[in-house]
Amino acid sequence: MVNILMPEMGSGVEEGTIVKWFKSAGEKVVKGEPIVEIMVEKVSTELESPIDGILEEIFYPENATAAVGAGLASFRED
Repeated sequence: MVNILMPEMGSGVEEGTIVKWFKSAGEKVVKGEPIVEIMVEKVSTELESPIDGILEEIFYPENATAAVGAGLASFRED
């Protein structure tokens, strides 16, 4: 199992907000495919799938805030 983590997006930034999930739990993902949009200090960015596989579980729903380094979702290789 592989987790995608809330990235560090700058000095002093401690958390980010989930704006939109592009995939749902149980869906196939391709490495490099955008899966979630996050916002940190009014700047949004898309995080990509780290593997080819299945998005197993989403830990934070849209509009939730997560600390830098927190696991956002888990994946399993297909």
